[in-house]
Amino acid sequence: MIAACIVARDAAALLPECIASVRESAGEVLLVDDGSTDDTVAVARSEGARIVASDAKSHELARNAYLEAATAEWILVIDADERLTTDVRPLVERAGSEVGGFALERYDWIGGGRWASTRLVRLFRRAPDVRYFASTAHAAVAPAIARAGGRVALAAHGALHHLDALLDRDHAAKRADMRRRLEAQRGLPGAPPILRCFYALELFALEDDRAADAELAAALASDPRIEPIASLFRAQHHRARARFDEAERLARRALGLASDVFRGRDSAWAVLADVEDRQGRVEDAIATTRAAIAESPAVASHHLNLFALTGDERARDEALRLNPWIDSPRVLAPGARPSIFVQQDALLERYRPRPA
Repeated sequence: MIAACIVARDAAALLPECIASVRESAGEVLLVDDGSTDDTVAVARSEGARIVASDAKSHELARNAYLEAATAEWILVIDADERLTTDVRPLVERAGSEVGGFALERYDWIGGGRWASTRLVRLFRRAPDVRYFASTAHAAVAPAIARAGGRVALAAHGALHHLDALLDRDHAAKRADMRRRLEAQRGLPGAPPILRCFYALELFALEDDRAADAELAAALASDPRIEPIASLFRAQHHRARARFDEAERLARRALGLASDVFRGRDSAWAVLADVEDRQGRVEDAIATTRAAIAESPAVASHHLNLFALTGDERARDEALRLNPWIDSPRVLAPGARPSIFVQQDALLERYRPRPA
């Protein structure tokens, strides 16, 4: 029913744990090797993965090779440095015919036990016309799902954990490469405006605020429909720079503009609660967090924020039930810099791991 699909390069050390995390959900595992010089292919085969050939010129477009080769009805996309912590079969078993895909919550661990979270379309129906668009940076299938008449639903469970910033690798070089690719792609004819938003995050991480804001303005001028995500990114940025009034205004704007399928609503709620708390309006922050829980009860960070604000142990227990990685020693180590996820992070900072 589900095919787990991976594109990897020099990921031999990461693959066993990655593949183990999807075995419960996926009936088959496919791997596209993107020019590895280590034992990636051999390790993938030893873990039961089927190797798929690709002549794509970019890591992003190599993803279409596994879409061509898969036989399952549903595709689950996972990277070698990600882990799936929940069986996602119930999602597809209960999906109505109008659902073309699910946006799964991904926790981007940034060190010190902290993370940013976002929603990514990583679980979707396999169809001949659902392919990644031609981009060397942040290619996605959501536009193709929409063109095919499918709806992207927000998954009530099924979390991915992204370990990138916790791994021993050259993060500065990786971020520089991503900036180069986004800079080249964002102005091409037909390039989706969202690429400018992603480029803005890279610039924010470098503290080039003026250039980042110019990218968001250009994206909005190109397509006003992205205003909710642009407002969210600006809110997160202002919060990170301690400009709380502006952060609150933009977080409220993102929530007011966005429909219930806007994949950034959970982050907007978190920004709003955080700035209210930082302004000393604790009761407002509690009310905002309870509203976020009422809307998205399966998002662990909302419960964690409620615990941070109130000290209610039941809220922490619920957060740990939903996301047991919160107290993992693995994620308490320092993270890498620069990181786009630091500026996106909007969780309250009072939380400390539960005593052993």
